[in-house]
Amino acid sequence: MGDSERVYIDALPYFDAGYDEPGVREAALALIDEECRRYRPTKNYLDHLPLIDTSKFETEVFRTEMERVAARQPMELLNMKRCELPGPPAGQKSDLGAWAESLRNSQAQLEHQSTRLVNLNLLARYGTNAWKTYCSYLESLVDQLQKQHTTIRSSIQEINWERKSEQQDAGSRLTALEAEFTSLVDSNFRLEDVCQQMESRASSLRAEEASFREMSEHMAKEAEKKRRQVENQMESAEREEKRKIGAEQRQRRNEMRVHKQLESQNDGFIDDDEAKEVPERMDES
Repeated sequence: MGDSERVYIDALPYFDAGYDEPGVREAALALIDEECRRYRPTKNYLDHLPLIDTSKFETEVFRTEMERVAARQPMELLNMKRCELPGPPAGQKSDLGAWAESLRNSQAQLEHQSTRLVNLNLLARYGTNAWKTYCSYLESLVDQLQKQHTTIRSSIQEINWERKSEQQDAGSRLTALEAEFTSLVDSNFRLEDVCQQMESRASSLRAEEASFREMSEHMAKEAEKKRRQVENQMESAEREEKRKIGAEQRQRRNEMRVHKQLESQNDGFIDDDEAKEVPERMDES
């Protein structure tokens, strides 16, 4: 049998338990009745099988008798005329032909009875041994059939033991696989839970990272703003310092110039034009 023709039965009766529990048989019968009510064949599922040819088992006598039964006709009675020894009819008592016919009938009946006596004698002489031989033949047939029956029962028992062993092994493997499947499903659930927790943690970390990044950017902007302010203040201070230094230097130069001019006046070497320029320069400074 090929794999396409193999029949797989989804049941392990030698391993499964619970069949004897109350209500299981009734539930199974209810399922069968329900399927039978729902099953409505649309075609004859025996069309692929040939019709049974019963003619090979029929004889002429059997066929005639079946036709008689089909026609509802009564069975014919046994014809016992050949066993009778009638004389000539009353109107033919003086007829030689009628007496000759009656004589031939009597001779035939006598010969038939003689043959029966011979058969009975043969049966009495050889029937016992023949019957014993037949009984011995029947006993040999019985012994042969009993041996075949014992062999078949042994084969059935071996097949049942093999089925039981295979089903128990398959049941053990199924139990182990079911336990492994349950463990893997539980592990998958736990792993999924851990993954969800990690995803939520990653989401919170991403939110914190975005918040920290925004805060750092804000702090960087504030620091840049303060740096620019400090640089501006320093530049302003440097410009003010330079201006003060320049003013002091100009003031010192003016003072030195005025001092020189005063010295020149004291010495009498200053003219009127230079005397007029000194106050103007002091005013400009």
